[in-house]
Amino acid sequence: MLLQVVCMAEGGIPLYSRPAGPGKQLPFSVISSLNGVHMFGGGQGVELLTTCSSAGKLAWRNFHNTMLQHQPNLLESRAFRVATPFEESPASWKPIHITMMLVTDDNQSSEAYLQRLLSSFFDAMVLLVGLEDLANIKNVERLKRDLRSSFQLLDSLLCPSELVADITGCADCLVFPQNDLLQECLRGFVSAAGNALGCLLVRNRIAAATERWWRLLAGEVVLLARFISTLSACTSRDIPVYLPRTSPNVPYRLLTFLLLPGVEVCLLCGPQPSLLHIENELLERFWRPAFDTLQLGPALSQRGFVLHTPLHPGVLGRVCVRCSRMGLNQHGNLCCLWRVGEPHCVHFTSLLQKHTLHPSSMLPKIQTLTRRT
Repeated sequence: MLLQVVCMAEGGIPLYSRPAGPGKQLPFSVISSLNGVHMFGGGQGVELLTTCSSAGKLAWRNFHNTMLQHQPNLLESRAFRVATPFEESPASWKPIHITMMLVTDDNQSSEAYLQRLLSSFFDAMVLLVGLEDLANIKNVERLKRDLRSSFQLLDSLLCPSELVADITGCADCLVFPQNDLLQECLRGFVSAAGNALGCLLVRNRIAAATERWWRLLAGEVVLLARFISTLSACTSRDIPVYLPRTSPNVPYRLLTFLLLPGVEVCLLCGPQPSLLHIENELLERFWRPAFDTLQLGPALSQRGFVLHTPLHPGVLGRVCVRCSRMGLNQHGNLCCLWRVGEPHCVHFTSLLQKHTLHPSSMLPKIQTLTRRT
C-alpha cells in the first residue's frame, strides 16, 4: 500500500512531504489543488475528512484548538494533565494551524486507520519539536529544518511493520522466562538513577517497565518505543523529547543504554542524573546479574514468548490488560490469547470471559499478521 503524508502550515505553506519508500510522489501542483479543495470546504463551514476514487484514497486532518499551558512535572506528580479542547479554558488556548494530508493507492483502507495515522504523525512532530513551536510559527524555514529530526520516525510510521501496535494502539511486549529478575533489575536501576521512568526494550518490544512508565498514555509509550527503534545504534544517548499529550511544552531527557545488540534500557528523567554517572556507576552494577537472561531477548522478539510454549496454530499473540480497578484477578491483569476467526474478527479468550471485537482498523492488517505464526 503506497502512502504519502503531506504537512502544511496556515495558508497551505508546505512544511514537508514524505513518501513510504522510493516511488512516485504527487507533484506539488496536485497537492496544492487538493489542499485548495480542503480550504474551500473549511471556508464554507464544512470539514472535509476523506475522499476516494478508483485509484486511491485521501484523508485530511486539521490540528488546532489545543491547550498551551504549563504542564506539571510528571516526575514529581501523578496527576498528568492532558491537552484539552478550547471550550474548556479559552484563556489558555492558542490556535495551531497545521493541516495534514495522507494519500494512499488503496481505496479500501479504513478511514479510522488513516485518521489514527495522521494523529500519530502529528504526535511524532510534537515529540521532537514541541507544541509551542508548532503553534507559534515565526520562521517557516527554521521550522522546516527542525522538523527534519522527525523524518526517520515519520518514515517508520509510513512503512509496513511486523508490530501490532499500529493496529491495537498499545505497545508490543514480550515475556522472558525470568521476567521477575528483569523487573527487579529495572526497579533497582531506576531507583538508583533518581525519580525517573524506565523500561527495557528488546527490538521495539517492551520486556519490563516501571509502574510510572505504564502510566503514560498508550500512544506515548508506543511512540517512544518506535522512536528509539529508528535511531542509529550506539552505546548511549541523551535526547530531549516532549510527551505529545502529557507534557507537550516541557521537554524531558530520554536516556538509552545498550546492554546487548537489540536490547536497550531507557530512562525518562529531568536534568539529573548525568549520562556519564549512570553509564559508569549504575549500568553494570544492576544489569550484570541479568546478562544470561537478556541474551534470550533477540530470539524471543519474533513471538513475544518462549518457543516451547504450546499454542494453537491460529493464535497470533498474547494480550495482557491492566485491570487492577476491576478486580479481575489477584495480580490485576487479564491475560488472554487472540486469534483470527471468521468472518475476519478477532476473538479474545481468557479464563474469565470471551470478547469478540470487530475493529475497523484491523481489517486491512489481518492478512499481514498471519505470517507471524
